[in-house]
Amino acid sequence: MKQKSFLAGFLILGIILTGCRKDANKNGADNSSVESVSKTPNIPKGCISWFDGCNICTVKDGRLGACTRKYCPPEVMQEPECLKYE
Repeated sequence: MKQKSFLAGFLILGIILTGCRKDANKNGADNSSVESVSKTPNIPKGCISWFDGCNICTVKDGRLGACTRKYCPPEVMQEPECLKYE
């Protein structure tokens, strides 16, 4: 029973993380906030939490991982920065 619950949880997590990919939205809806985190930012060495100006992403080995998916119009975008270092 525990193994089935674990597998179901793992599947749900995979579905959630897939939603952060730029190409995950194929219905033509506005996904500009997703695109902003999909571009390759210049992430400083040792950064483990990245703020892209709108959303917060995990970072592993200098690459973006899972991100929040908040929409921010261009006029409210802020300066990208590392929020947390190793």
